[in-house]
Amino acid sequence: MTRHDVDRTRPCWSCGHDAGVGVLCAHCQIVQPVAEGADPFAVFGLEPHFDIDTPRLERAYVDAQRRLHPDGFATRPERERRLAAAQAVAINAAYASIKAPLARARTLLRQHGRDAGEASTETIDDPAVLMEAMETREALAEAADADAVADLGRRAAEAVRACQDRLVAAFNTDNLDAAARLTLRLAYLDKLAHEIKRKRLALVGTAA
Repeated sequence: MTRHDVDRTRPCWSCGHDAGVGVLCAHCQIVQPVAEGADPFAVFGLEPHFDIDTPRLERAYVDAQRRLHPDGFATRPERERRLAAAQAVAINAAYASIKAPLARARTLLRQHGRDAGEASTETIDDPAVLMEAMETREALAEAADADAVADLGRRAAEAVRACQDRLVAAFNTDNLDAAARLTLRLAYLDKLAHEIKRKRLALVGTAA
């Protein structure tokens, strides 16, 4: 497994003790510089898995936001204010990279040194996924009422859940080829869900 792990021994710029891996020094509680190449899972105290503890992630994110709020650094030296602002940006980026299932799958693939690039229906090289995409989009284009669109939405939601379940198994068994294929399918399903939502809103607007 290839990952950019944070060096767990780093001296605090303020007190000189081992700062640990947190946003604040474990010894003096002074905000630390952003660790280059930090694992976004480790930032929130999580193991790098697809099936993460989402409530724990949310709690850790809210806690980090609270610790880094500008009001808490209003009277601190300029360096601490700059470090806090940089940490806030890094925390938001780390959160965005693992919060949503699709982003999390892509992050895990990158950590394993695998291609996690986005693909459109024009560049999908999996015949089964491409055929599914074409057939579903045709059905969506032909859906003339809200009930038909809602049915497509339910089917898409079931497909998303099934795809995510298979991704859990693929990552847990280090089957990266399967994980890459499933991530591509999840990307298509995610885009389809947005298209279904737009079609539903358009039908509601027309009816109004």
